[in-house]
Amino acid sequence: MTRQLTDNSLTSHDFHQFTRVLSALVPGYSGGALYELAGDSLWTSAGLSKSLEDEIGLFLAEHKDSQASGKSLELQSKRLPNDTLLFSHTLSNHIQEAVGTIFLLIRFENGVDADALEEKMAETIKAIAAILSEGHRLNSELDALADELATRYEELNLVYESVDQADDFAAIEQTLKQLVKNCTIAMDASYSALILLDRKVCLSHASDIHAIDNKDSLDKQLNRLYALTMKTGQSLVINDDNDPAWDTLGIKLPYKLLSYPVSDKFGGTLGVIASLKEKSAEDFVNSDRNLLMVMANKASKIIQSNYDFLTGLLNLEAFRYLLNGIHFPPSPFAPEAHTILYVDIDHMKVINETIGHQAGDAVLRALGNLFKNLIRDKDFAARMGGDIFGLFLHGCPSEEGLAIARRFSREIEQMKLMWDGRDIKISACMGLSSISTESPDIDKALDEAEIACKAAKEEGKSRIRFFKFGDIDHSMLKNEMWWVNFLQEAITKNNLRLFCQKIQPLKKEGLLVYNEILVRALDDKGEITGPDEFIPAAERYKLMPSIDRWVISNTLKILEENWQNLQPMRARWSINISGQSFRDENFLDFIISSLQSSAIPTDCICFEITETAAIGDLIGAQYFITSLQNIGCQIALDDFGSGLSSFTYLKNLNIDYLKIDGSIVKDISESHVAKTMVKAIQDVAEALHLYTVGEYVENEAIAEQLSLLGVDYAQGFFFGRPLPLENELENILAVKKTA
Repeated sequence: MTRQLTDNSLTSHDFHQFTRVLSALVPGYSGGALYELAGDSLWTSAGLSKSLEDEIGLFLAEHKDSQASGKSLELQSKRLPNDTLLFSHTLSNHIQEAVGTIFLLIRFENGVDADALEEKMAETIKAIAAILSEGHRLNSELDALADELATRYEELNLVYESVDQADDFAAIEQTLKQLVKNCTIAMDASYSALILLDRKVCLSHASDIHAIDNKDSLDKQLNRLYALTMKTGQSLVINDDNDPAWDTLGIKLPYKLLSYPVSDKFGGTLGVIASLKEKSAEDFVNSDRNLLMVMANKASKIIQSNYDFLTGLLNLEAFRYLLNGIHFPPSPFAPEAHTILYVDIDHMKVINETIGHQAGDAVLRALGNLFKNLIRDKDFAARMGGDIFGLFLHGCPSEEGLAIARRFSREIEQMKLMWDGRDIKISACMGLSSISTESPDIDKALDEAEIACKAAKEEGKSRIRFFKFGDIDHSMLKNEMWWVNFLQEAITKNNLRLFCQKIQPLKKEGLLVYNEILVRALDDKGEITGPDEFIPAAERYKLMPSIDRWVISNTLKILEENWQNLQPMRARWSINISGQSFRDENFLDFIISSLQSSAIPTDCICFEITETAAIGDLIGAQYFITSLQNIGCQIALDDFGSGLSSFTYLKNLNIDYLKIDGSIVKDISESHVAKTMVKAIQDVAEALHLYTVGEYVENEAIAEQLSLLGVDYAQGFFFGRPLPLENELENILAVKKTA
């Protein structure tokens, strides 16, 4: 019979197969048994007599002390009645500690020299014992690995339970609290904390199992860890009281410490996440550090999804959420009033184009820091996009809000910012509006603050204006909101339409047919509406990612339906990606999944991003471009030359096509300056092995000049106006049939 003991790795052996091998290889083998150190039987072969079991029991009793001490008894043998030899051999682990004993019974025929047989079988028994000992060692290692994997599996469950995004600003705190709690559980820690003071985040979780003393004092001490991490950007692992890292930290906590910086997308430090263990607990190890790194990255994503990456201020969505959460207690005797301040930096485009976009980013960061320092605890500030900031001034009626705005304006003008030895002068125009118990409409107040700011800018730089009804033609605002509703319905009801414009090769050989996908909308009468009418509203109200998703999905669908006829043409189809979509963290995944589920080869698809979007986020652009090129797509940089183009960043963007902005190209046949600029762009593109496309080609003269300069493609009304995609596909197929 066989008895399984799950707490001993020897039980994982298949002894039935083992006995079959012994029967075949060992003459006279008639049975066996396996016992663990405590004397419990792990296995006995079928038919083993009671007398033999008694003999084994006597052997174990005789050697009980040696067995208990873990000593190895090596080979033992005993001659029994009925021409039988009983062999025993200790089974050992990798450090030669006894873990059990194997017994084998050998019968021999009359006339056989028992001494000679005993000597002959000794080596065989030793070999059998060595095999079982090695099996025990391997099974022990597998058990240890299984335990380790089970532990890591539990940790991974906690990691995956710790989501890396919050659905909205309201969910941030709860999501981060769960993440900190999971850190405590995963590492069996006493205490974990997430500290991002600049974002007003300071969360902690104490273990339910391990007691923690003086939590308030500990939180204050961990602020030193935050300060050190902000300074060094380094992680810490301290398991020893005598570790010199305690001196660097400036405190000595009565715990073991593991910390990891929480970073932004550019590698800057936002704060720190840390876990503490009791001194008697197991040390923090490298796998703990890796787990905390994952949690730090998740915390970073949660934070950055609701904060502007450049300034650290709230983003527009979070700003709107907080504004909509303002409550006005009914008080007719003393109505509560607040002020919204809309700030537009003066001449930001000039700074970007004359000094550089990096200088412009430095200006935005400096203003972000200024607003953080100037606002009060109940106020909050946001970067609403581009060079626009929004501030909510709590409990400020119009006169007080106006006084604060003037102070902000003076502080901005007094800022001293140098870039490459140049002094950057900064000023801003501001628009103000009120929110009160009597007028609590947040959206209306935001619109009014923006309108007031635009009116202020018309008066010159560094102007401040409180909203008044004479500042706007309200029909314009209503018209824009009409477009928002129109576009939302167009996306939902599939009332957008795909158009296509041919991009003509200027060289005779080696260039693929190339077409750009464009989007139009159908109005209530079924007539086509151009992008100039609805794109501004779509951009302002963040609808471009939804439109771009629709364009990608429907382009792939239509091409797939016609692919059998299109495939021999080797055509390439170019799809525009808006700046808003480019900055959407989930958009790249959408593109990749859409292409992977489509039958269209990825090398037939080209994505166009604008120069402005690429320069605004070079690191993000590199990642976006490389990710799509890795699956076979082509990339075009659109509108190149529309700003103060820098050739330097081109070598860091591994693009395939460079589209020269039409504002330069359209004057090439008449302006020497325009021609020189196009030539310079073409020379750099050739050096970088890029294809070039000249936009706004409206006549033959422009096309000839582009061809003489070596430009590869031309796009414009001279070669064809945009057509519905279905019509262009019909034309392509008609040409194919004619050919």
